[in-house]
Amino acid sequence: MSDKPTWMRNLPLADTVGSQREYEGKMEELADLDSKGMRPILAALEATGQLANTVIFFTSDNGYLHGEHRERKKDLPYWESSEVPFFVKGPGVRSGTTRNVLVNHTDLMPTTCEIAGVPLGSLDVDGRSMLAYLGADSFSGWRKRMLVSGSDDVGWQLNPGGSNDPSGRWWLLREGMTAFILRENGAKELYLMGSDPYQERSTARTADPALIGRLLTSVKDMRAASGARRRQLEAAP
Repeated sequence: MSDKPTWMRNLPLADTVGSQREYEGKMEELADLDSKGMRPILAALEATGQLANTVIFFTSDNGYLHGEHRERKKDLPYWESSEVPFFVKGPGVRSGTTRNVLVNHTDLMPTTCEIAGVPLGSLDVDGRSMLAYLGADSFSGWRKRMLVSGSDDVGWQLNPGGSNDPSGRWWLLREGMTAFILRENGAKELYLMGSDPYQERSTARTADPALIGRLLTSVKDMRAASGARRRQLEAAP
């Protein structure tokens, strides 16, 4: 925890019993989703002969921390919270393949519009259609970086009626296996997830200042951009 913001270092040690109980509850929710949600839908599609003609996206709105980084919540820039499952099944989709690429929920709208044959017209969206990539050998030409943002609102956990986190909002810039976190108070974290997948050792203090400067510029530029400009920044070398 020594690489984390002060307010996180001051959090009490994680309640392992509570975290385990909460995790088991989440697994029960997932089992219910499978038996009462997905299975009946898939069965209905198959019974009506539409399963082979339907594209199915399986994902979630957010991840969750079960004691990692001393937290039991969502809305944090760490991978347990910011990354979600994303499965696609349907005609033209290559089955049994895994793509280690950056996909955002904003990509769902342009993708489903293209599947349905609905033109976007002059609508300038942040996301991009992944339809052409779902059956391809690779995602060549896809985005190289992605910016997401949120707020560390832990007040409801530690101090009802007020937040204990002075850093406010955060921005997470992902470039491949690099995760750069900038907080509203200027605090920075940099994780090389190839060698540190659980984001336990921030290298922001020892990293090349030129690298930190480039990442800060990317965050600033992408925060100010939307639509085509944002997509251009995401794909830039």
